[in-house]
Amino acid sequence: MSDCEATVGKAAYELLRKAPEKINVIDMQREMQKSTAKELDDIISRHRQYEKKYYIHLMYQRDRIVPNLIRQKFIVRRTRPEPIYDTSLFSYDNDSSELKYHWTIPDEETCQYLLVNESSLSSEERELCEFVKLYADGKLI
Repeated sequence: MSDCEATVGKAAYELLRKAPEKINVIDMQREMQKSTAKELDDIISRHRQYEKKYYIHLMYQRDRIVPNLIRQKFIVRRTRPEPIYDTSLFSYDNDSSELKYHWTIPDEETCQYLLVNESSLSSEERELCEFVKLYADGKLI
């Protein structure tokens, strides 16, 4: 086990010992964006010759052993993936050097929360809720 894994495991264990608290999906997203931006930059620099335009499918996976640990898995693809829970989609155009954000679909529980509480959501949560509504209607492409 690496030092990093031991540190993450220890921190996650300490959090599990505390009383559960509701985590705001927007706050969690802001924290995750810090590492996401770096990983996207790395992907772009490694894929200059990959395709003119390609997609970066970001999947969020809860750890089975440490449930409060969420891992990010980046999948570079030539084709646009279907939306599913716990994912975000970006695309990159090597000719124009344009990174485009398409959508985010949170976990099923958060989607239900957003739909039920739509009238009391913050502006950031409303934007996420719009993606969820399109997804629920089968119109998110």
